[in-house]
Amino acid sequence: MNYYNIIPQAKLPRNINGIFTYKSDAELKSGDLAIIEFRKTDVLGLVINKIDQAAQDEKIKKVKKIVGAAPEFFVDLIKWLTDYYYSSSAFIFDMMTPRPPKQLTIKKFQIQKKSEIISSHLGTNFQNLKARKSQIKHVKKILTDQNGLINTFNLALPAKFIVFYKLVKREIAQNRSIILLSPAIVDLKVMLTYVPRLWEDKIILLYSDIYTAKNKYWQSWQKINESTKKKSMIIIGARSALWAPVNNLGLIIFDRAESDDYKQCDQNPRYDARRVALKIGELTDCAVKMFTDGICLI
Repeated sequence: MNYYNIIPQAKLPRNINGIFTYKSDAELKSGDLAIIEFRKTDVLGLVINKIDQAAQDEKIKKVKKIVGAAPEFFVDLIKWLTDYYYSSSAFIFDMMTPRPPKQLTIKKFQIQKKSEIISSHLGTNFQNLKARKSQIKHVKKILTDQNGLINTFNLALPAKFIVFYKLVKREIAQNRSIILLSPAIVDLKVMLTYVPRLWEDKIILLYSDIYTAKNKYWQSWQKINESTKKKSMIIIGARSALWAPVNNLGLIIFDRAESDDYKQCDQNPRYDARRVALKIGELTDCAVKMFTDGICLI
């Protein structure tokens, strides 16, 4: 018998660390996603690590089944978020992941239909994307700049999206995935108009309608997790899209990074997506680019 520390998907108060012991006949590894019983309900669990044989074995519940694995950096990110924002690891895990549907099919999920937002906005301004001569030198400088924080106060909208396009294209060529973040749905629509239709099959859009629709978030989450193990994908969304389970992450881009919408202020944990992105950059060695219309304080 093997014993593991596992985080259940549960809204626990911050004074409860949210890590519990379970047992399994099979060998599990850190980052595995399991279905476990917690408070008489089957919930999603994240395997943290293997431990020595536990006392009172007969009281320890068994892992019911494995339903996949989160990206490698997820475990370390949850540990950091728990300490940095003084919260329960179970609460953090619950915030970062969707609830599985009751009728869960392992490694089979419905492909998300193309969003009407994508269909109606994608690429409508891409063909007209052209920087003024006075902007070209700034575009070249940004593309060679290794600094994560980039101030685009004097960069016109077309030139900014040329930079986005070239940065994303560079990552796709190396088969790495990208997260593009905007403060609000209005900004997402603008961003999509400058994305070429050539990339349509690589795009997954995460926004409020996805999070609230039954099972759609889980399906999108699963698609991101599985697809990014094999090929590059482009995840586009607002603040919460930062929790997308992207494997082989190469780049995170913030548009209008000075916006207060990147802070979660209405509920705990009151995290700042820009601060979290920098930590993800440390854990995954991906680049983080923050494009601002002013000075961005993080």
